[in-house]
Amino acid sequence: MDGKPWGFSKTEMRKRLWTKLIRDKPLLVVGNPMCTDWSTLMSLNWPHMSEEEVERRMTEARKHLKSCMKVYRSQAKHGRYSLHEHTSAAASSREPIVQKMMKMQDSIVTKADQCQYGLIVEDKFGKALAKKPTKFMTSSPFIASNLRRRCEGSC
Repeated sequence: MDGKPWGFSKTEMRKRLWTKLIRDKPLLVVGNPMCTDWSTLMSLNWPHMSEEEVERRMTEARKHLKSCMKVYRSQAKHGRYSLHEHTSAAASSREPIVQKMMKMQDSIVTKADQCQYGLIVEDKFGKALAKKPTKFMTSSPFIASNLRRRCEGSC
């Protein structure tokens, strides 16, 4: 729209999101947690930050995550779909709000390796498929059935 990232920890962006959802009624909404603060690698940085900085960052990350879950519940309530993506090791999947959403009747959780969908990384040695084990949570049986491919070691 205007080049601003859709970070839902910001009040302005949450308002814009709900305006758009109410107006456009999208059949599918795709979301994910803020990767930086939930990633496995970030856990190496936490001990080097002040408690205040960690708390500030996690408060923002949880606001974003809570907004995502609220959108997914709204989509389900209105007979529409959602898809939530996060790496298998992401700490966000252990958050109570996500655990609760995963247990809801219309939530389907699947696992897939993204190399099976063509994810490629490139470095000074060339290009290669990247396994990137990923969990998906969706309310669409069709989407879930197509996000189950696992790597058998050929990546």
